[in-house]
Amino acid sequence: MCNTKKIKLVIGITSFIVGGAQKLIIDQLSVLDRERFEIYLITLFQFSEKKDFYNQLPSDIKLYKFNFKNFKDWKSWFSLFKTLKKNKPDVVISHLFFCNTVFRLIKLLVGYKVIIVEHNTYFYKTKFQIFVDKILSLITYRIVGVSKKVTNFVILQEKIKPSKFITIQNGINLDDINNAKRNYNKNKLKQELGFNENDKIIINVARLAPQKNQDLLIRAFAKFCMIKKNYKLINIGEGSQEKNLKLLINNLGLSDKVFLLGEKGKDEVYEYYKISDFFASTSKIEGLSISYLEAIAFGLPLVATKTAGTDEIIIEGENGYFLPENDLDAIAKILLQISEMDWDIMSEKAIKSSRNFDIKININKYQQIILDSIND
Repeated sequence: MCNTKKIKLVIGITSFIVGGAQKLIIDQLSVLDRERFEIYLITLFQFSEKKDFYNQLPSDIKLYKFNFKNFKDWKSWFSLFKTLKKNKPDVVISHLFFCNTVFRLIKLLVGYKVIIVEHNTYFYKTKFQIFVDKILSLITYRIVGVSKKVTNFVILQEKIKPSKFITIQNGINLDDINNAKRNYNKNKLKQELGFNENDKIIINVARLAPQKNQDLLIRAFAKFCMIKKNYKLINIGEGSQEKNLKLLINNLGLSDKVFLLGEKGKDEVYEYYKISDFFASTSKIEGLSISYLEAIAFGLPLVATKTAGTDEIIIEGENGYFLPENDLDAIAKILLQISEMDWDIMSEKAIKSSRNFDIKININKYQQIILDSIND
């Protein structure tokens, strides 16, 4: 491969702030074949006030950061066009609607192959967005759904022929996680992070956004912790619902039980996984949650609503349980049920199931469709 011309691969995403799609890219970049690909990362929006993943990029990645103001920012469009024309990528893999639209339109002028990634079951897409996606699918090589349910949802929502699609399940860097799990004392780490040795910890890693539905989880936890008084609930993430959730926590008298810890770096998130006992989520929509995958890789049983992708992770009663969407009492009951399970057995099964989502499996499938696109 060393004497073969490398394939110029651009990975494009709307922004690089902390999120599931961005974490997927970071993990993919750690294992992409450098002998086969010359890799560029292009981001279209910058948010200096928010945490991002730029500091985790491998040093050999060629990075282009644009600062689009909106869709009609023609100056940024032209700058991006010039960059793509100069670098002449063979393939662009694009993530999220704005980015998918921009890269597919510029393709008409530059001529690369485009693969876009659908990360979720976006019920709130407008009719215009659905129309745009349907039309631009005609110039798209493949559409990747991150879970089977996401793929089927997009096919039905946008009425695009199924042959355009391929399902590639999200993956996580298991080598990285296994390294993080070595040589630590759980009780000592608990104390360093401000908890007591006897505290049992439920973790939720997600943006504080309406679709993540943390208010339901907090209300259910309020019922649960009336019985299990030594439990704490922690959330890692930030977002528009922070003020409302803090008010809810205070109104329920849970300020010493529920903690919104804000956004954290990767190493910090890993530390909180290590001190936690299980992961809980009442999210309304997911694609195939990176946080869920990380949780099971750390050996945490998973209790979550049956969103897209979750039924590809949870084996009921073995590595976790499904939660009903809006039944407060039933959710509290399931939290109680899992709190009384044998966690050692569930932890082993969670770790075992996480091996199906190794980033190496994910990237091998991406590399294959990139090669297919070049050869077509």
